[in-house]
Amino acid sequence: MTSLKAIVYTRVSTDEQARSGYSIAEQGEALRIWCTENGHEVLEVVRDEGHSGAYLERPGLDRVRDLVEAGGVSLVIAQDADRLTREPGHRALLDEEFERFGTRLIALDDWGDDSHEGQLLKFLKGWVSKGERLKIAERTRRGRRQKAKQGLLVAPSTVPYGFQLNEARDAYLVEEVQMATVRRVFQMVANGAGLYQVKRTLEAEAVPSPSGGRHWSRSTLRTFVRKDAYFPHTFDETSALVAPEVAAGLDPERSYGVAWASRHGWRVLGRKRRADGTYRDVREHTEKPREEWIALPVPDAGVPREVAERARRNMELRLPAPKAGKRLWELSGGFAACAECGRGLSGHTVAPKGRKRGSYHYYLCTRKVEEKGRWGCPNRNHRAEDLEERVRNFALRLIENPDTLREEIEQQVRTEQEGKPWLRDAREAASTRERLAKLEIVADNYRDQQAEGLITMAKLHEKLDGVRVEREDLEARLAMLAEGESRVRELEELPQLVEEYLRDLPYLVDKMPVIREYETVGAERTQENPLGIYTLAPERIRSLSEEEVASRRRAAEAARGARFRELYAMLGLRAAVHADGGLDITVGPPGEATKGVMPCDVSSSPSTTSTPT
Repeated sequence: MTSLKAIVYTRVSTDEQARSGYSIAEQGEALRIWCTENGHEVLEVVRDEGHSGAYLERPGLDRVRDLVEAGGVSLVIAQDADRLTREPGHRALLDEEFERFGTRLIALDDWGDDSHEGQLLKFLKGWVSKGERLKIAERTRRGRRQKAKQGLLVAPSTVPYGFQLNEARDAYLVEEVQMATVRRVFQMVANGAGLYQVKRTLEAEAVPSPSGGRHWSRSTLRTFVRKDAYFPHTFDETSALVAPEVAAGLDPERSYGVAWASRHGWRVLGRKRRADGTYRDVREHTEKPREEWIALPVPDAGVPREVAERARRNMELRLPAPKAGKRLWELSGGFAACAECGRGLSGHTVAPKGRKRGSYHYYLCTRKVEEKGRWGCPNRNHRAEDLEERVRNFALRLIENPDTLREEIEQQVRTEQEGKPWLRDAREAASTRERLAKLEIVADNYRDQQAEGLITMAKLHEKLDGVRVEREDLEARLAMLAEGESRVRELEELPQLVEEYLRDLPYLVDKMPVIREYETVGAERTQENPLGIYTLAPERIRSLSEEEVASRRRAAEAARGARFRELYAMLGLRAAVHADGGLDITVGPPGEATKGVMPCDVSSSPSTTSTPT
């Protein structure tokens, strides 16, 4: 047999195999022995460690192709055909490429020879290998879903900040040092701090970020507040999300976080070469349909429910203080979205030179902003004043005819009464008080028995200790029941309070103070005039400048806009804006059934469904 100059190619497909050395050394040794037995000279052994065979973009394979192109290589050999590639089309491309430079590409398990029939067998071999890979991927996917349905965690590549894996790697444990930072973030945001302020505080105190660095990003902090794994869910809320057999193992007295399995999908679009010659995957992220998500209970992060709710609300409604020349964008922050692509709308201001009446304000799709052009999204720009006014009118009509809101409040009352046992049992407070009163009589009777010599002093102490323990338990129970009684009364009165509140709500939200062009100058308080009493006279009237009047009007508009944002948050309002200006408005909690699509451009009931402008 003629001696050939050969390149040995070896590959393993995962980083774990690469680190452990699994099969990479064995492949090289087996191929060296084969070359020696067949009288071939090994020029170089090329390794691809931790690279998938689904793509040709691999540093080692690049090296092999460069050596072949440079000449002097007669043979490239791999132990198995799937070490070269798992795609039949890729094998045909490599065969053709290497043949142009006089090089044969073979694998020890190849089917067939270099004849036409042999090439077909090689293709079939690759096709079978690809089918096996797809079957393995499908079995893996099913296994992970089944494991998640059983309430067991499929260990992620990155564990969420504040958690750590247990020894079995199928559940989270709380990592107290990091989780203390998570609780602090929630508390700061709940107290009104903005994400930038939280970021600066953590960096000033040198608190390590999730990556271990010194710099925190606002997107990381926003994820903390939004992540359901940190949000406390009651036993009933958690049980409604997980499988019945998983719910059976939960403690009714505890709260839980919720992690979501099978929520995110990733598709590899290709590979991009780095400057050092290695590759990174170019991936596309998609969020799967809500019905495919699988809820997993995780340990409670220790964030109080009221703090978590207030933090989320403050983050969604966080508004900057109005500044000179700036406007408040009522529909930013998730209240308005593009109906064409689903992205949010952001505010945009245009100030033409020479225009005396001020700037133009628009809402436009964030995809157009990111991709800098109309090709990013077909939706057009929408005048901010017009869009905000139409959404305001819809919201005002809705609360002027508040049957939907009233039903929602009544449903919330029923849900809370049914979901909290201490509210259902609050009326046992009277019997608990009676038992406490009887315990005092029981204790006195034990003392009388000891005084008469019927029981010993040791027995008396034992009996009184039992009474004390029962009294403490009953007092704790009574305190909870008393709180429950108060809450029951509040819930029973809530529908009527809401009814009265809704009568005035349209005025409270939409009211605008009268902005006058003058103001009264008061008298200075002195020792002789401690109340600052003065007589209204012309010299007490000061005319305001145009800038002062404009500033007060902007402040009043911003205050009204903030009230509407509060209303939109209360309603769970979301407006989808079409390219033709049509609006689809929904109300209701995100993630649940909405109250229906409600357009706002009609003069009659807000329950109709066509919205063209």
